[in-house]
Amino acid sequence: VFSGFWSAAAAGEMAGSLPFGVFPTMITPFTDDNQIDWRTLDALVEWYIACGCTGLFSVCQSSEMYNLTKEERLLVAKRVKERAAGRVAVVASGTFGGPIAEQAAFVREMGAIVDAVVVLVNQMAAEGEPDAVWKSNVQALMDATGSLNLGLYECPKPYHRLLSPELLKWCAQSGRFTFHKDTCCVRASIEAKIKASQSPKFRFYNANVATTLMSTRLGASGFSGISANFYPQILVWLCANPSHESAHRVQNWLSVAENVVMYKYPKSAKAFLNLFDGFTFSTHCRACNVFPFSVLSTKFCLFFQIVFPPVTTSGRGAERGGADQAAVPDGAEHAAVCGAGPSRRQPRPVSERLKPVEKVLLLLLLL
Repeated sequence: VFSGFWSAAAAGEMAGSLPFGVFPTMITPFTDDNQIDWRTLDALVEWYIACGCTGLFSVCQSSEMYNLTKEERLLVAKRVKERAAGRVAVVASGTFGGPIAEQAAFVREMGAIVDAVVVLVNQMAAEGEPDAVWKSNVQALMDATGSLNLGLYECPKPYHRLLSPELLKWCAQSGRFTFHKDTCCVRASIEAKIKASQSPKFRFYNANVATTLMSTRLGASGFSGISANFYPQILVWLCANPSHESAHRVQNWLSVAENVVMYKYPKSAKAFLNLFDGFTFSTHCRACNVFPFSVLSTKFCLFFQIVFPPVTTSGRGAERGGADQAAVPDGAEHAAVCGAGPSRRQPRPVSERLKPVEKVLLLLLLL
């Protein structure tokens, strides 16, 4: 369903640039005894690729990167890169605090593995330090890392530092940065940053699902966020079809669903992926609640799931074996798209399983 679109997009890309599309923020599977589950990590890579993702963001906040050792960060990135085997791009974080010289040394190690080493924006200057300090430190990092491709991630932890359009323009025009994961979540800022950062190799990926359609229409390169660990094929479709008549309906569904899936994330993602045949996820996490969420908000989202169940928009090719590029994958189409990887058992949504009286009782319970 998606390969034709992304192949066409890739044909127009310049050498050394990253592809347009969806870069999931990869979760790290662990065993119950707190070791990395390499077998499940391999299956996860295959699933992302089968769902149409064009890149993978390994060693990120979703990966519980701050709870991985230096060696584990390198091993996870290496395993993902080797498993991807050139089918998709792989990026990974490479700056974790300390003197710039030490951070640069690790960037060089990670740069020997992945397609771009992502600079955590909040690691280039202390909270409260001005942009001039940040810019000076980034310049020093670039000087110490040769010609390696770099990326940017406005990571919310340990503190949330956002780049101005002017700083992002400076990074884009340096020719060194090929990836940017934006977390500002504000339309005006997103628009200004996309406009300022126009450069042949620079790619702008929005992390905020609620503004994905808007940012794609403004010229963003795609999406890189947590919900790609739940239904990446839907995000792939939206990024590929921003002008489709159903795009707004899909965007609205994604916006509501995001507030549900982020509850107790990344444990929620690991539990969800156990619905797919071929995965044997433990829900064990080293860092629970990457995005803390209130009980009240959770009840609100459950209320919306029950009263306004997600709308499934689907379409099919004119004949068997053909695919309508603009179709939103339902259960059957998901199986066709993701046949190479684990397939999901399709549970009926809560809204369909409950009788009207049961819905009322559940709503009362949630209030």
